[in-house]
Amino acid sequence: MVGWLTPKKELFDLVQREFSFSLVDRLRIVAELEKYKWKEDESVWAQKKDKSAHQYEVYFDGEFVCFFGLEKSIDHAYLAVMEGLLKLYKEKKIYWNKDLYELLTPKIKESKLPSATTPEEKIVQEAFKRANKKLKGKRAKPTK
Repeated sequence: MVGWLTPKKELFDLVQREFSFSLVDRLRIVAELEKYKWKEDESVWAQKKDKSAHQYEVYFDGEFVCFFGLEKSIDHAYLAVMEGLLKLYKEKKIYWNKDLYELLTPKIKESKLPSATTPEEKIVQEAFKRANKKLKGKRAKPTK
């Protein structure tokens, strides 16, 4: 097992060097021990008891980028993050410019029914409202 002192910070600093804009609110590295309950997941339990290498997940603007473990070097983790970011960028799932999310994310229009009189019409109207709320909250700001 590789003994990184601060894997999240070390990896974040390496990736940040490649970008001219700040990644503080955009790139999030989460330890599985922080995200999952160790009593409910066998692999997390093994990490908690130091029987297996600690695992981490990386997110950019809320999109999953990759995962990495401390059993490999920081170079492997760095390469996995950069490849994941490139793949998401090519697939247009992430953008370097935050303003492009608002411009390029499709919006669901609310139903323009004059008045929902039947139960079916009310259900459809509510479904559109819920879909709009979910779409607006989809790209919530990730925390570091």
